[in-house]
Amino acid sequence: MRHLSSAVTLVVSMVLQMMSALDALSGSVVLDSFTFDKIVTKFKTSLVKFDIQYPYGEKHEEFEKVSQMAKSIGDIVMAEVGVQEFGEKQNMDLMNKYGITKDDFPVLKLFIGGDVENPIHFDDEFKSDPIIRFIRRHSGVRIPLENCLPEFDDISQRFMGPETSDRQRRDLLNESQQRLQELTNSEHKKWADVYIQFMTKVIEKGDQFIDSETQRLNGIVSQKLAENKRKEIKGKLNILLSFATNRPQNDLKSEL
Repeated sequence: MRHLSSAVTLVVSMVLQMMSALDALSGSVVLDSFTFDKIVTKFKTSLVKFDIQYPYGEKHEEFEKVSQMAKSIGDIVMAEVGVQEFGEKQNMDLMNKYGITKDDFPVLKLFIGGDVENPIHFDDEFKSDPIIRFIRRHSGVRIPLENCLPEFDDISQRFMGPETSDRQRRDLLNESQQRLQELTNSEHKKWADVYIQFMTKVIEKGDQFIDSETQRLNGIVSQKLAENKRKEIKGKLNILLSFATNRPQNDLKSEL
């Protein structure tokens, strides 16, 4: 009987080690009541998922997708807090501190500037793209989004810069048009043209075009649509966010 007990203990230990290794591979770090403040206060941006102790399922997989994409970005840490309801009740204090109940799991909280007292709550669809948009909108951390092109993201950021003159914007538009001509991938050319369309509209209508177009497309995507049309509009919304995230933080907060 003693040998059986030892064998069970060994198996449990091996399983826990494997789960720990999987956490490391996912790109997120595991936090508890003792390490939470030490880690979160050290990063400009922290996205923390509060969940059951050993999470699984579609929502956990979506979080892992984002963690994988963010793991090479130095300005953000992706973290998980596993709550144990029974036994030692690990991390229940953190769950209670942030007003979370087990029925809410999984819950995402975004911590900006190491502020552990005032997190921003995620309340959108629990999918990788909405999570990334949430991070970018509130923190400016640029995790790649589907259909976004890094070189055109960079141009759009400069285009919307507070010190960028009208003449410089026209120069950046010309640069974008030249880069479009150099592209060979038809899908990339399609989305590069969307960046150019948005730049042209901003020059014609002003910076407010970004907000009005975002609201318009959000209204459309909330309706019943064919899947290919929905995907196209979400791609445009992702690109619009590349323009929006270079605005001053207080402007972003005013939209919340």
